[in-house]
Amino acid sequence: MPDSIGYYPRMRLILYTILILLNSHCLGQELLITDREGNDITIQTMPSEEELLAIWFVDHDEPRKPFDNMLVELNKQGVEVWRVDLLADYFLSRSSETVRTLPGEGVADVISAAHRLSDKQILIASYDRMPLALLRGARLWQQEQQASRLLGAMLFYPNLFGPPPMAGEEPQLDPILQATNIPLVIFQPALGSQRLRLQQVIEPLWQGGSPSYVYLVPGVKDWYFMGEGVHGSKEQAATDAVPRQMIDFASLLAQHPPPSHAKTLQAQAPAKGQIRTLVRLEQPKPVKPFSLE
Repeated sequence: MPDSIGYYPRMRLILYTILILLNSHCLGQELLITDREGNDITIQTMPSEEELLAIWFVDHDEPRKPFDNMLVELNKQGVEVWRVDLLADYFLSRSSETVRTLPGEGVADVISAAHRLSDKQILIASYDRMPLALLRGARLWQQEQQASRLLGAMLFYPNLFGPPPMAGEEPQLDPILQATNIPLVIFQPALGSQRLRLQQVIEPLWQGGSPSYVYLVPGVKDWYFMGEGVHGSKEQAATDAVPRQMIDFASLLAQHPPPSHAKTLQAQAPAKGQIRTLVRLEQPKPVKPFSLE
């Protein structure tokens, strides 16, 4: 047993250093940029020497092991990965309505930073409601671009509709779809909630000039790479396939030249959801008596 007084403090320091190094290896490095309003945006990065940069815009803050492992594997296959949480940077609540109505300025500023700080081909990706902000940001960036290395976007089980409608009414697509012309790949789970509305989503994209592709992910529901609910063999296989699929589809999107201009957006702001509650009646309405047979 060492009898030096400084032995244990030194050992503690060594252990802390090892833990910090291990944690840095898992999380990658941090990059700090400033958006056009002066807000700081923190980007978690996993560097790579290869030619593709994938920027993931997320809306969750809790640990999601399958998703985190998926990004690590994507990086191991040679893709530089940036992870951006705009809700955390802007101190916004993590509600569906907040994500749905999030403007695109932060996304546009991250895409600009990727062109400024990197010489790689750029791919942007997101899931669920966050693709709306992603598409808004891509269009804003198109309005300001000088030269483009943006290959396009990959949208995983996207919900591209407006606020929830009244019972019995059909949901309406967000106006950003008709103003989108960048190449897209939609990963639509075969058992996902938006599966039956896929045609309704893809038609305005095609009509607007977006080279859009759909990949039906067999046998799984939405959130399949998040570990939500049951994460069985089908979900794990679909999750394991994502990194290679992203690389392959990036090559497909690269066949399309970048759009020369941004499309006109008809509605300048997303529709606001209505908060519906019980309504107080001034005078009770009598109900006719009835009897059941």
